[in-house]
Amino acid sequence: MGGRRRGLRWALVALLVVGVPGALWVASSAGVSPAQRAADADPPPPPVVEGEIELRQLKDVAVFHGVVAAVGSQTVTAPDLYGWLPVIVELPVQVGGSVTAGDVIAVVSDRPVIVMLMRVPLYRTLGLGSEGEDVARFQTALVGLGYTTPVDGEFGFSTQDATRAFYRDRGFETVSSDTDIEPGVVVPLGEIVGVAAFPAVVSQISATIGGIVAGPILTISTSSLVVDASVDAALVPLLAPGVSATVTDHAWQLEVLSNDGQDELGRPLVRFRVMESLPAELLGTEVRIEAVLAATAGQVLAVPLAAIRSEGDHEVLRVVDPSGDIRVVRVRTGASIGGWVEIVEADLDLTPGMVLHLG
Repeated sequence: MGGRRRGLRWALVALLVVGVPGALWVASSAGVSPAQRAADADPPPPPVVEGEIELRQLKDVAVFHGVVAAVGSQTVTAPDLYGWLPVIVELPVQVGGSVTAGDVIAVVSDRPVIVMLMRVPLYRTLGLGSEGEDVARFQTALVGLGYTTPVDGEFGFSTQDATRAFYRDRGFETVSSDTDIEPGVVVPLGEIVGVAAFPAVVSQISATIGGIVAGPILTISTSSLVVDASVDAALVPLLAPGVSATVTDHAWQLEVLSNDGQDELGRPLVRFRVMESLPAELLGTEVRIEAVLAATAGQVLAVPLAAIRSEGDHEVLRVVDPSGDIRVVRVRTGASIGGWVEIVEADLDLTPGMVLHLG
């Protein structure tokens, strides 16, 4: 009798152990359809990605920044002051400002520094009795500014009078020789700065009013303004001389002059010619540049690069027809630029707007 009770107890325990999970399973699955259970068990199908055939011009455009700069520069230093301390008294110019022949660009220890049109700068002090080609160049510059003197290479009395008038018209007296041999007007070395072409642009000022000149006073540039751009090294071979670009901020047209320079940090520097004359005050302006690295001549029939597939020795597109069926079309491609591919020929008459299967 006791053995039968014990057996019954164990049977009930087993039923409970087995029955509880089973009951839970039945309860949990009672509200789920077989289709839902199958969907939960299998991964979802990949989405169908579609694109369209387009009529467009293909372009590969690089965008970077540059700055308006000047080239053909020369530095201006203090004139010969015969032992006086070179102190900056006036700086009547500013960076980006234009200067022209006859302008006073600095006053050092109350002596002027004046620019004149001379391709070869003066290399010595001139005075009454001086002779040479440098005197003739100085005489030519005086004549160009409207002063009367023979151009004979001899610093005589006529040239002396013209020089006095030239200085006085700018508010200064000429320096006189303190020798008894040949007294008269002296043009100290450095007071006249020969500049090869005008107008010139002040591209840098290195001195300050009241400061003692220990190097250049300022730098002037005599050529047209350019645009310099520091670029990634990968762009350098693509920005070859002659490549066109645009300053989008101002709609200036540019052309690459050189691509072999370096900036002050050692990065590749590309220099652009500006295809119009820029005013001097734009020196130092930062600009946004777009350069077309490659482009089709006009609009072409094009598809996204992802639409092209290789099958054997030819390329194909998968075109979706209006009924939703996919048709494989053999094509011949052309230019591949900026993620798009030109379609040159196809086995089907392709038109813009046709839907493509990209999956």
